[in-house]
Amino acid sequence: MRIHIGAILHNDLRRRLLDRLDPCPGESVGGLARHLEVDYKTALHHVRVLERAGLLVMRRAGRRRLCYLPGRVAEPSPPAREAAALRALDAGARSPTKLARVLGIPRGTAGSLLEALAARGLVRRDGAWWTTSRS
Repeated sequence: MRIHIGAILHNDLRRRLLDRLDPCPGESVGGLARHLEVDYKTALHHVRVLERAGLLVMRRAGRRRLCYLPGRVAEPSPPAREAAALRALDAGARSPTKLARVLGIPRGTAGSLLEALAARGLVRRDGAWWTTSRS
């Protein structure tokens, strides 16, 4: 099936979506919908049409869908809690209990956070102690 770029860009909303991404790469679909004053599902439909045509790249970041122009894709920075956990590990909080104290979160939450970071390859467990993979 051949995609006709002219037909795709004939739609005013799609052109405005692409125009918005030029100064704001990594805008979420929800942010695009709010900026263009359309329903989320309408924006998502048009984003998917543009993505299938190769005029837009969509990446997931947690629950959000971030949109980029081709060639301008950036990896999203880790969420603040994960970044804080990595800094705390580097500073010496090597157990879930110590990490929980530093971050001000429950110990179980700290343990779950460490497990999630380990699943992504950012930390590793050495017995009872945790370290960042870059250590």
